[in-house]
Formats: sequence, structure tokens, C-alpha cells
Amino acid sequence: MKKNEEPTPSVKKTVRFPKDVAAELEKIAEKNFDGNFSHATVYRIKHFTSPLTPAIMSKIQDIANTAIETVRESEPDKANDIERKVDFLWKYLK
Repeated sequence: MKKNEEPTPSVKKTVRFPKDVAAELEKIAEKNFDGNFSHATVYRIKHFTSPLTPAIMSKIQDIANTAIETVRESEPDKANDIERKVDFLWKYLK
């Protein structure tokens, strides 16, 4: 926030999280928001507009598999690179 800017009005609400979600948000808060749980939670809510459902995940993997199969014979290094990138994304999204 800039010096002469008014803070954004906020509303206090009580929310219950499963323990694993709360722990994840606490880690994110420590790492990226100087320990501010509220800021981490608001950030996640604002930037999570479409959930990654199992059906969407399956479709993404099908597309990746098709791309890998298409280039495997002619460009095996490129196919391996695609596989590495897809694996990284799954680990990131986990």
C-alpha cells in the first residue's frame, strides 16, 4: 500500500478449515506473506476461481499423453521434456 492510500475496507468473518488446509495456508503465509494467515487466505480465494476437478485433471493428462505419443518416435528428447514438465505441474498442483 502506498503512503497516501486508504486501506481496503475489510470484514471479519469466522471460517472453519480442515486441519490439513489450515496447515497448508499457514505454510504459505510463513513463506510468502510474512506469517499473515489472513493475507494468504485472501490471496488463495481471489486467485482460485476454477477448481481443478478430477475430470479436468484427466483431460489435461490425456492431452499431454497425446502430445508425448505424437513426438516420441521422431523427437524422443522433446517427448521426455514434455513428460518432465507435466510431472512438475502435477507435483506443483498437488
